[in-house]
Amino acid sequence: MKWPHRLFIPAMLAVLAVTQGCLTRSEEITVDRDGRATIVAEFEGEVDDFGPPISLPAEPDWEILSDVIDSSDADKIERNLKVRRVVPYGEPLPETYATGERGDPKASLRFPGEIRYWKEGGRTFYEFKRTYLARRYFRFNGEAESMMDKDLEKRVLEKGIFEVSEEDRTKYLALLARQAQHRQRELLSEILGMLVLEHGLPVSVKVNIQQQAEPYIVNAITPAKLLAVLAMDEDSIGAEFDKLARDLQQSFAGLVMSAAGSDPAGSGARFETARRAVEHEYKLTEALNSNGFDVHVRLPGEIVTTNGERDRENPGAVGWTFGGEDLHDRDIPLHALSVVED
Repeated sequence: MKWPHRLFIPAMLAVLAVTQGCLTRSEEITVDRDGRATIVAEFEGEVDDFGPPISLPAEPDWEILSDVIDSSDADKIERNLKVRRVVPYGEPLPETYATGERGDPKASLRFPGEIRYWKEGGRTFYEFKRTYLARRYFRFNGEAESMMDKDLEKRVLEKGIFEVSEEDRTKYLALLARQAQHRQRELLSEILGMLVLEHGLPVSVKVNIQQQAEPYIVNAITPAKLLAVLAMDEDSIGAEFDKLARDLQQSFAGLVMSAAGSDPAGSGARFETARRAVEHEYKLTEALNSNGFDVHVRLPGEIVTTNGERDRENPGAVGWTFGGEDLHDRDIPLHALSVVED
């Protein structure tokens, strides 16, 4: 049995062989003298990397220049998607690829930006700004990861859970259960927090529900139960942990409905909506970890200041390269300013 490095996917509590491919995202933004921006974006990777929770440009907002699937290698079916969009000056640049039909725009990858130009004397200045907004990561993953004994984890991943010593297996399962319990507490806290902010759930009720949920979490996720599931064949492991996650969420929803008083059905529906939004956000953060971003901007004139890498052959061009993991709990701002002397 092969063991993934990250055994518990945020918000899913599923043991899966997580071998996400690398989706590369390249973007060329060319700004005319009138401030109009032409955006050409290209996405390359294995076909599975294009699926949910990833949201990608689509018609009618974007013109599809090409969409090619290469199935010459049956074990690695690849896709290349190339799109274009022209943004007149004064309109905001696209800040997400998600729409109501393709993911939650609030929880999806967001990168608001703008282009503006102005004249000062005999000069015209062009400014490009875009910020890739941080993906929340540490609260759910960072603290949970810090609970693990890394040397022990390495031994288990190298040998397998049933090949290490009984002492190592017992300790590892206890830490694994502790991690999973923590993530479920954080997931519930995030869902209830959304209900507080968006639907006026009293904070005292939130705290009470979390206290009532604790026995469900502790009893559902035990070292013995984890070992029993991990002893199953690989095709059954994911389904079994999906079932465990669903059972826990149903228990949480029941607690919310019990605390609702006169509107249990409405509270249950609001809980489900919040749960889906929070899970989408965390699953997308995981999926983006393997993504590579390459953004290039061409402005009129010559770049005079930027936080990107200048193109030595083109004085008006600048680029930025980063990965999805760079977005963990921090924004990535892109900025460039050029000048044209009339």
